[in-house]
Amino acid sequence: MSALSIADLVGTWRVVRSEIPAPYELGQEFFHFTPEGHFLCEHPFGEQPKPVLVWAYHCEPAENGVWLSNQARTWRRHLTLRFDGELLVMTGQHHGYSSWLQRIPVNERPDFLTRFYKAAV
Repeated sequence: MSALSIADLVGTWRVVRSEIPAPYELGQEFFHFTPEGHFLCEHPFGEQPKPVLVWAYHCEPAENGVWLSNQARTWRRHLTLRFDGELLVMTGQHHGYSSWLQRIPVNERPDFLTRFYKAAV
């Protein structure tokens, strides 16, 4: 399997199917891949003092996904990614469950997202 490029991943993605068991709910998190090589997890409905939570990671393509690291590069984790047609299948290393992501078109951008990246053309 060849490595995915950042250009393949750029965009804002929503979860349309997941193996993660309850209490996980679809529509509670969104993922962004930026042209600059960052991966952002956005949780707009978090129950923290700040209602919108965004985690940012540096993203490096790997043979079967990407390597994520914090900005200081002191932490690193592999995220398995593959395409299933137009859907991006993401499998978390720490729990082993897969989720199917759909890239959100510009005309369907949810108002509550603090960030949005359109697909690289």
